[in-house]
Amino acid sequence: MNILVIGAAGDIGQAACAALKANHTLIRAGRSGGDVHVDMSDRASVDAMYARITDTFGTLGAVVCTAGDAHFAPLSDQTSDTMMLGMHQKVMGQINLVLGDWDIWLMADLSP
Repeated sequence: MNILVIGAAGDIGQAACAALKANHTLIRAGRSGGDVHVDMSDRASVDAMYARITDTFGTLGAVVCTAGDAHFAPLSDQTSDTMMLGMHQKVMGQINLVLGDWDIWLMADLSP
């Protein structure tokens, strides 16, 4: 099965890839490296990534996301701006991945 791993170069992404690589074909994605590039916070970038994947690798079986910027600090040091960074990157990034992928799932033959 083709599995897209977004954030594959990070610590958690590397661990996910190590666990999956023996039984699956991995497509690694990141902002600046990997098989394809993507900015999860930009819906057009997400759509372009999925189009490249479909053209190059075919149908996806799964998407794993371990990416997204956040401001790591004690709660007392957080501001509205630092909290919004995480919301924009992690929350909206995940939503963009699902919305951008929706057409691919609708086109896929998921029959057993």
